[in-house]
Amino acid sequence: MMELRLIKVIERYFTSTGIYEKYIVYWDANVLHVINKETLEEEHVFENTFGGSVYRNFLYIAEQDFTESVFDLSGKKMIKRHEIFFDNTRRIKNMQIGSFYAHTAQIDEDGEQYFFKYDLALNKLVYKGPANNYSWLALNEDFYLSWFHVRKYKTGGVLKVNGLQNSVVWKFVWAELGSYMDWDYIHPPVWKERKCYNMYYMDGMVFLSVSKGVVALAAETGKQLWWVDFNTTEKTTLRFDVKPNHLSFADGKIYIRDWRQFVSIDMKTGEILMRKKYIDFKVGNEIIRGTLDDGVKIHNGKGYFVLDVQAELYLTSLDLKTGEISIECELPDVKDQVSAENIHFEGNRLYLRDNASFLYVYEVTE
Repeated sequence: MMELRLIKVIERYFTSTGIYEKYIVYWDANVLHVINKETLEEEHVFENTFGGSVYRNFLYIAEQDFTESVFDLSGKKMIKRHEIFFDNTRRIKNMQIGSFYAHTAQIDEDGEQYFFKYDLALNKLVYKGPANNYSWLALNEDFYLSWFHVRKYKTGGVLKVNGLQNSVVWKFVWAELGSYMDWDYIHPPVWKERKCYNMYYMDGMVFLSVSKGVVALAAETGKQLWWVDFNTTEKTTLRFDVKPNHLSFADGKIYIRDWRQFVSIDMKTGEILMRKKYIDFKVGNEIIRGTLDDGVKIHNGKGYFVLDVQAELYLTSLDLKTGEISIECELPDVKDQVSAENIHFEGNRLYLRDNASFLYVYEVTE
């Protein structure tokens, strides 16, 4: 069982830009905060910003005038200011060593979108060109994946884009996987076009979590490598179909937890290695028939999530090999629900961010 000791609570943790090697950086109502991870004390505050991120020992700040500044965290001084524009989502993406990416929307009157490649070592913009829709995931210094909309199917797909040439390398339309049958307790079953929830890149492969399924593509060519379809068509089984909104990866496997089932898939072949119902266990006198969220954060052979039982929260784990569930400890200090993506283990610390915008820092004993 895991024991936790609360050592810090950070309030107004509205938008996390990252928990980095030495710093915690978050954005709060136009103010960017930098906290020293060792001391958990605030070191820097920057006002009138849209956010920022840390790359090596430099903080890249998106200013409210849509330019970018660079702050040397070691020397504690502002060293550069770049006339580079950002999109209206205020996202800064730093990718491979020596390069910096930003993907913009409507930065001038004609509403054009642009893709930027910025060389940090040379401190200069090395490429600016029209962008294909909205970049979502970088593969390396020159290629990224982007969403696009398909009117024919009233759904979408993914493009692999060469950022330097602004050319499409390949595209994949997830509607071509076929429709799926949806059903709830009120309406009769109906066929729907699939949607994509999340996209991942790992070991030269692209993984898409879609409506009741997971598909793997070769990142180089876009070729479909395998497809796992959890959809059934019988009313008696429809409500038990796996809903793989979030995927987690470890040791060559993909792990899925939805509201009642835990699944592991071989990352290379798509073989389902385990599919197990994990609910119907007891916490006190309460029998857990389902959970309110999905996904796990993997740490030391377990998949962790925060369980809500009548507004009481528990750090809970699933054994990755057996699917057995364990209640690790209660979380009496946490004020609201915590999604799996907001659980972060590092060394002997655990960071939890709840839906009320509090960040809790714990010392962990296992």
